[in-house]
Amino acid sequence: MSKDKKLKEIAGELDNASKMHAGQAKKIKSMLKKSGPFKMKYSPLSKRGLWDNIHAKRKRIKGGSGETMRTPGSEGAPSAKDLKDSQ
Repeated sequence: MSKDKKLKEIAGELDNASKMHAGQAKKIKSMLKKSGPFKMKYSPLSKRGLWDNIHAKRKRIKGGSGETMRTPGSEGAPSAKDLKDSQ
């Protein structure tokens, strides 16, 4: 492969990488616009944990969503081990 072909190939790879990063930057900017830079409770890269989900459900229930909390031991409810591990 000639030097010119290698350089063109590398330039093409760099162009593709820059387009990919531009797309990621656009997503992050749109998330910041929706919540504002100081209003974001969670980083867009982090995952919410068990306690965040529990508190969110309690808030929805308090707001009148009609949902109910699962009873301990029922299918889908977090076990005591899950709760301990999340602390």
